[in-house]
Amino acid sequence: MHGMDGLRGLRSATLAVATTPKLGGDERVWLRAFLDARVREMKTEQAHSDTSRVDTAQRAFLDRSNLDLQLPLNWRVYGDRYSITAG
Repeated sequence: MHGMDGLRGLRSATLAVATTPKLGGDERVWLRAFLDARVREMKTEQAHSDTSRVDTAQRAFLDRSNLDLQLPLNWRVYGDRYSITAG
């Protein structure tokens, strides 16, 4: 969606407010900053201005501190609910 240049921009915007986990930063802080930058970028393009999938799907695991994606996984996208209960 963002291409290589867009990804570089997202990374730069994230680095401006958060330290990478590799350099000792908190992974959740880094990911939240990345998603914030991604939402800002998405809102600059009409075709991608609906950012609800970021907030209801991608942030769902971050908000629950489930970065290892332990089951069960529950999230929503565009009002539809999804769940994975077994591997």
